[in-house]
Amino acid sequence: MGIKNEVLVKIDKTNELISNSPIIKGLIDGGLSLIPFVGSAISSSLDARAFQLFEENSKKFTEEVRQLLDGVDEDKLNETN
Repeated sequence: MGIKNEVLVKIDKTNELISNSPIIKGLIDGGLSLIPFVGSAISSSLDARAFQLFEENSKKFTEEVRQLLDGVDEDKLNETN
């Protein structure tokens, strides 16, 4: 695994932890804002990566739902409910 992939894996794990707790995200953003010049860039990149992961997961979810619905036999559905 290359360095780029290792960094992305670590960022993914960080984003997962951050997304589970808004308090942690606030503390990290606050801490990063204290670092001159690069703190806001790091915070922005984490936010961008989190949005990218959300978008990818949403697409995967939609595709799985579509596959499940493709397997449903419409003739067997009860349309009176």
